[in-house]
Amino acid sequence: MTQEYGGLKLSVIIPTHNRMDIVVKNLLCLARQTLPADSFEVLVCDDASTDGTWEALQSLSTPYALRLFRLPQCGGPGRARNLLIREARAEALVILNDDALLTPAGLAMHAAALEMTRGERIAVLGRFSFPADYQRTPFGCLLEHTDLSFRFPLFTPGNFYGANAFYSCNLGIYAEAVAEAGYFDEGYAGAGAEDMELGDRLAKLGNMVVYLDKCVAVHEHRLTVHDFCRSQIGRGGGGVVRCMNDFSQVFHYDDMDTAALERLRRGLHRAEDAVLRLKDAVHALHRRAAVGEDVAPQDIPWRGVPLRYSAHDQWRMPPRAVEREAQQALADMVPLLKSRELSAGDMGALYQVCSFLKWRYDTVGISRSPWIDEYAARKAERQASRQAGQSLCAAAQNQESPAGRQET
Repeated sequence: MTQEYGGLKLSVIIPTHNRMDIVVKNLLCLARQTLPADSFEVLVCDDASTDGTWEALQSLSTPYALRLFRLPQCGGPGRARNLLIREARAEALVILNDDALLTPAGLAMHAAALEMTRGERIAVLGRFSFPADYQRTPFGCLLEHTDLSFRFPLFTPGNFYGANAFYSCNLGIYAEAVAEAGYFDEGYAGAGAEDMELGDRLAKLGNMVVYLDKCVAVHEHRLTVHDFCRSQIGRGGGGVVRCMNDFSQVFHYDDMDTAALERLRRGLHRAEDAVLRLKDAVHALHRRAAVGEDVAPQDIPWRGVPLRYSAHDQWRMPPRAVEREAQQALADMVPLLKSRELSAGDMGALYQVCSFLKWRYDTVGISRSPWIDEYAARKAERQASRQAGQSLCAAAQNQESPAGRQET
């Protein structure tokens, strides 16, 4: 990794895989930044695309320095980012998704915020916002204005957060910090939680994330509920990496052992028909209905409202219980499907249904993770390791207390 090169303020890092149209759109968008073109470079890694991405990238002409790299075999976003970070010429990085279209002042805001926090172990998180027209659809409105996918609606501008805010979709950070933490884990070839896993290691070194809500990247991806469910499988599976890399962390499946994992896998398919019918119903509503013009996002009842259906505890539930919940959620969808325009209350009901689907497919992802078998088999080791750590912490606190010092 080199130091600042030729006056560069930023190196923009973009991994991509089989997203030719959107990554080209992203690079053209970066050509409209208010930050002078000679102040930043853009590094793109084509992660073994097969859709003509590499040829399209090579044909581009941009006002900024565009540096292209290619992996011969698909290695996942973590490996692609690591390659680019090591090749970056600027000290400060902006890591973007290939479908994160920065507003014109985005890079300038990242550069200013990173300069202000130089040497303070602070990363800068910009907002990841869906297109305005998509936000008027039922599913798009929920994704933008609730915690169904990202936690942005729970963040306060200017506040500091930990690893769960380490989203690599629109993030500014110093390359030195990433190197000190050991880069992205390349053992996971998928996309899902690999950025938060790096965030865990950064947090242990004292790094935090500050939220800069005015630094907006438009998420040029109009997700369907089917897309969303697939992404939750990736997130659930990828999240197991965080557990395996750090036994001190407690996740919602911390009590899972080998027997529980086997029960989960045997029973998953038994509720699948009911879940598929529910998913199709949500998709139909998303296609035919709209959010009422008078609905203000802040009026949608979701924040602080108890979930009506099971959430992250689904892995513990008998298949029949999951099936009953899916059937009940489908029954609750019937009044919504009769409406062309959804009220704030309707949107709250839809949030409940989508939350059930979110955790259903998170559970599917956990069951498919290549690390979950080892994780389940090492339950006793996890617990022993955690207890040992707690004992050491208690001993250290006692040593530092006045009573502890007197005793020694």
